[in-house]
Amino acid sequence: MPASKDERLREFFKRLDSAPPVASEHEALELIAATLTAVEDDMTDVPADPSKWMTDGRMYPPQPDSRRDVPDYEWVTRYRSRGHNTFDVVPFSVEICGAAPRGHYAIFFSVMTAASRALMS
Repeated sequence: MPASKDERLREFFKRLDSAPPVASEHEALELIAATLTAVEDDMTDVPADPSKWMTDGRMYPPQPDSRRDVPDYEWVTRYRSRGHNTFDVVPFSVEICGAAPRGHYAIFFSVMTAASRALMS
């Protein structure tokens, strides 16, 4: 039996957490895409078809057509997805956040770049 979405999401965060640090925000987005695709390939029997993202039950990484600028924060790019946002915060991290009322967000996971890890150490 295929894993539930909750189980797949936990596995996705687990794999991200064990991945080596990335050098840039571009690498962070690539890591998110590759990791999520691998989890879905490993844990579901749903073939990848991004055109069916609303109905097939598979999770997909942020898509270029969901890219949005964030007013007054030119160093932040938002990728809007169903039920959450992925924020690319140059040069520090890529954060996956749950959407909440009035523009508030709960951070689910943060992929930190090597630059942000250096600042924190």
